[in-house]
Amino acid sequence: MPLEGLNGVVGVLAMYRTDRDAFSPDHLRILLAVSSKIALSVENALKYQQAEDSATTDYLTGLPNPAHCSSIFRANWRAAAGPEPRLP
Repeated sequence: MPLEGLNGVVGVLAMYRTDRDAFSPDHLRILLAVSSKIALSVENALKYQQAEDSATTDYLTGLPNPAHCSSIFRANWRAAAGPEPRLP
């Protein structure tokens, strides 16, 4: 079953069972009812991923931008420094 979002098909939902005629017309009716909501969820997840990628990479080069490089450097610096000493 195609998952059609606002901008076209975003995926396909396939369901399998080993039994012959395992799915009833009610199963199909339920899938038809929720497929648009699933498609919207997939579409939103893809948009979020694109927004996250564009916030951390340079548009022209595709390389990490300075802010992202700085955050990676800080995280690695903290990891290399080890845990902060605790006061007695």
